[in-house]
Amino acid sequence: MEAVENGVPAGKALLEVRRTEALDSDKDRLVWVIELHVRSTRAMSLLYDVNTKARSRIDVKGGFSRFFNLDRKEGDTTT
Repeated sequence: MEAVENGVPAGKALLEVRRTEALDSDKDRLVWVIELHVRSTRAMSLLYDVNTKARSRIDVKGGFSRFFNLDRKEGDTTT
């Protein structure tokens, strides 16, 4: 998916359900492994660089997050 600002592509975002796996040692508790990667185009990065990655584990039965991690770089800010 491309983000467009005033008709110019600003970047790309990719959201994937990578796989289903057991949560830690509990083989009966399954989670979906979700990953998101957002990246600005090279041209847009000259103005405002974006390189964000998010990871989550979603409980298959309950539909809620059991884990979430965000590695965000936007402009001069890194969190």
